[in-house]
Amino acid sequence: MRRLNLLLALLLFGPSHAAHGDEPAPASLQFDFSGKGTQAVALAAADGKRAVAIDVGSVSGSARLKAPPVRLEAGRYRVTVFARLHHKPADDLSRLAVQFVVSGAEGSSGRKRVVWTQFDSAPRRLTPITWEATFAAGFAPTLEVSWQQVAASATQRARPIRPVEPPAAPNVTAKTEKPKPLLAEDDLLSELENEEQAPALTSVGYPAVVIDRAVFEPISRAQVVSRVFPRFVHVYPGGENPIDVDVRNFADRAVEATVKLEIVGGLDEVLDTQTQAVELPAGGKASCRFEWSAGMREFGHEARATLLVDDRPVPFARELWLPLIWFLIR
Repeated sequence: MRRLNLLLALLLFGPSHAAHGDEPAPASLQFDFSGKGTQAVALAAADGKRAVAIDVGSVSGSARLKAPPVRLEAGRYRVTVFARLHHKPADDLSRLAVQFVVSGAEGSSGRKRVVWTQFDSAPRRLTPITWEATFAAGFAPTLEVSWQQVAASATQRARPIRPVEPPAAPNVTAKTEKPKPLLAEDDLLSELENEEQAPALTSVGYPAVVIDRAVFEPISRAQVVSRVFPRFVHVYPGGENPIDVDVRNFADRAVEATVKLEIVGGLDEVLDTQTQAVELPAGGKASCRFEWSAGMREFGHEARATLLVDDRPVPFARELWLPLIWFLIR
């Protein structure tokens, strides 16, 4: 009978989220023509049937995309950029590295670096590129896309994706057409209407990174673990490796919380657990340092930090390190 009453209560009232509040729906930013090196194109797979093609034919460069102004509140967000590559079969993408940077207020930003193999090569698909970022104050997000052709070694020079072809000799016998006189119907309104008819992506003749939209999904606008940072990348058996944990409070009131750190080894074996009490000022942050020494195991360890407010966990963060190699899980 007790189990039946509990089931009825869950069906009638559902799980309680009153302690942290319901998060609003994700915000979606559509991008458009953003100046030199970019072009608006028609793309059936895009959310609004339009996207922005960025010319990445040079060895390196960057482009800041324009979007309608959207104001987002401070908090931790899951950012997803929908993108794809446009190129010819003979183009050399093997050394192409692309970086996406979302910037906000007070210099806070989140970035994601990808290589060409992480893009979906299917002709009608967009690749969701996702990472998490913390913004300390309300912000109007901007997206900057940069690219670079990485050289294989110090003795080699970076080369463009497509070999530079010398320009063809001009045809001196070709006749140049005279500009047509401006007709009455060729007014400013008709020019704007023609601009709305973006060319198809297949008409773009240069290698390009194509951007559809960026989606900002709020993870928490209350309290979050913003960073977990082991001091050392490589730890020998028995060596010390202090771990710093940064937490942030976006609320307008001070909060007393507990930071819980778990050292995980193997698949999901908790090797050590430590806790520290912290007081988060209104709109502020705090840091904790946990002392930890490695055992005799030689495989990787994961530091998993959880913030408890009113004995309830909020979104956590984690770091995983291995001998000689350190992976950041985003």
